[in-house]
Amino acid sequence: MIVAFITDFFDYNLPVNEINEARKKAYEELLLACQRVNAELHLVSMVGVDQGKTDMLDIVYNSDVLVVDMSIKTQQSLLNYHIGVREHLKRYDNIVLVLFSRGKVTEELNSVLGPRTKLFPYVITDAGVAVSLDDRYIQTSLGEYDNLRNQVFSRLPPMSENLERTFSELETRNRATLKERFIADIRRVREQYKGAELREVSSAA
Repeated sequence: MIVAFITDFFDYNLPVNEINEARKKAYEELLLACQRVNAELHLVSMVGVDQGKTDMLDIVYNSDVLVVDMSIKTQQSLLNYHIGVREHLKRYDNIVLVLFSRGKVTEELNSVLGPRTKLFPYVITDAGVAVSLDDRYIQTSLGEYDNLRNQVFSRLPPMSENLERTFSELETRNRATLKERFIADIRRVREQYKGAELREVSSAA
C-alpha cells in the first residue's frame, strides 16, 4: 500500500506554535501506523503541489491512500481541491486529520468534504500524544471542563492505532475489489471466446 502525505514540514522553517507542534505529533502517529501495516509513506511537498509540479501530483493522484492535515485553515482549500481531483479519478481512499478545537471546524469540514473521505479530529494529550476523537467526545461538553477533558483524552488510544485499523480495512477491501474484477474478467473472456480461441486468449494473458 502506498500512502501519500501532503505536508509543509520540509518546505521552510515552520514557526514554533501549538498548531505546528500538534501537527508534528499527528505526523508521528501516521508514520507509526504506516510502519505497522508495511505501507510505503511518501511525503509530498505542499509547495510543490501548489506549484503543480508533475512528479508531486503523480504521487498524490496515484497513491492508494492520501492523507492530509487540515488544521491550518488557509491550507484547507488547496488540500480539499486535490482530494476532489482524486475523487474524480475514483480514488476515494482519502483521510483528513484536523486538530480539534472548541469551535466548529469539524462541522465546517464535514460540510465540504465528500461523504467517503474519512475525518480524524485529534487532540494532544498532556503526555504529548495525538489521539483521535469520535463523535461521542466531539458532541459532549467536555471542552468546557479542562480537567475532565484531559482525564478522558488520556485514556484514549494513540491515533496510530485508529489509522492502522483504517489502513488495514482499506487494504482488505481493495484486495476484495481486485479479486472481484479478476473473476469478472475471467467470466467475460469465457463468455466471449470458446474452444481453441479461448485457450489462445488465456495463454496470451
